[in-house]
Amino acid sequence: MVAHVGGGRPAVSCELVHDALVGVLGLPSNGFSVHPYRPEDFLVVFATAELRDVVLARPTVNHKGAALFFRKWMRQSQATFDVWRAKVDLVIEGVPPHAFDKDVVEDLLGTSCCIDEIAPETASRADLATFKVSAWPDDVERIPPARMLAIPEPVELGDDTPSPRQALSDDTCSTLPAREPSEIKLLRYKVLIHVDRSWRRPAWSSGWTSHRRPRRTITVASPTLVTLAMVMGDRGARFGALHGGWACRTCAAASATGRERLARDPTARWRHPHRPAGGSRTWTG
Repeated sequence: MVAHVGGGRPAVSCELVHDALVGVLGLPSNGFSVHPYRPEDFLVVFATAELRDVVLARPTVNHKGAALFFRKWMRQSQATFDVWRAKVDLVIEGVPPHAFDKDVVEDLLGTSCCIDEIAPETASRADLATFKVSAWPDDVERIPPARMLAIPEPVELGDDTPSPRQALSDDTCSTLPAREPSEIKLLRYKVLIHVDRSWRRPAWSSGWTSHRRPRRTITVASPTLVTLAMVMGDRGARFGALHGGWACRTCAAASATGRERLARDPTARWRHPHRPAGGSRTWTG
């Protein structure tokens, strides 16, 4: 239950609220606990529902000049209702094996989405190449394309290297306070978050509609890199695989030029200027 102070709102402590419930209502002192709380003044946690019902039957208590008003705590209080109808499959690349954990991925995604399920091969750690999950996003566009994961390095001392406190005598150590660390060492990993597929269930429909994300050009960590898949669509994705999925802005510009040329003349054949040596792949409309 929550409690707030009425009247002139004198200064009231948790101990005074505890004494009021024990002295006025006769509750056992070990049957509940009182905690500071906002936006109300106090939160009272009861050990049993019977003790809570005693307070519900008498929601106003006056004790030592303070008027205390009690009511049920509700999880809907101070919250707004929302419905998320989209669902996505995420492929997260760059998570190191010693951080292969759901809690780590939840921190990377933040409030952009809520994890629903972890892929079986990820849960069993059979596939450590990527971390695959399905999630409910608030907005697919709010899912970050890349994050930096920082993991603190363990502090270890060599067997033959005494710590600063061990190097002193026992009498001296007993008079010195513990030294606070002056730095922290971390390893930073770049993590890429790919939206593999998304589903959306309209409010009026009983089924799911599956679709790929709209193709768009994005700016990533290096300003000279873009994905061909986001410039040319599925055709660019196939060609991008030849370059490891990434290409320079020159390639992107050439791709756009080729599309315009194909739009003017569907029978034209166009070859990418950065075609792998010895390759013979050409693109047609």
